[in-house]
Formats: sequence, structure tokens, C-alpha cells
Amino acid sequence: MNRNVCRRTFRRFRESILQMSEARTLLIDFWMGHANRDMSGRYGKQLLDNVQWRRDCAAKVGLGFSLPTEEEQPLMDKSGQVLKDEKQEVVAA
Repeated sequence: MNRNVCRRTFRRFRESILQMSEARTLLIDFWMGHANRDMSGRYGKQLLDNVQWRRDCAAKVGLGFSLPTEEEQPLMDKSGQVLKDEKQEVVAA
């Protein structure tokens, strides 16, 4: 992992994905842990209590990236070193 990457990089990436989505600002603030002090935040609290609504919104937004499948992941030992697999050697040849 690049040591120059800030710990908050993923948080910033996630907020940008949420801002580009159709998610409501009230929900984005909730997910990001921001305090919402305006009246709409107070009135919208009942929406935040609706877990199914939040799950549906999260499913629509998605992650903003895809995780590799098991087939795409190289085999690694406990130290993180990539193990050479016979299948990989055949494909490479």
C-alpha cells in the first residue's frame, strides 16, 4: 500500500460517490457521521430510523468500486507473498 495515501482517502472517495448519487443529503450526512443541525435534519430523523429505507438507498448507491472475485485474486501466503500456482504458470506460458 502506498504510504503517501492519507487515512481519510477512502472517506473522501466515499463521500464523492455519495454526492454523485441520488442519495439525499440527510442520508449522506448520517453515513459520513456529520452532525445535521438544520430543521430538515430534525424533521428527517424518522427517515434515518427506517433501516429498510437506508438499506434500499445503500443498495442503489453501491460501493463505487468492485471487489475482485475469488478467481481474480492471486494465492498468497500469510506474509502476503504471491504464491505461484500451476494454473497461473500454464496461462502465462
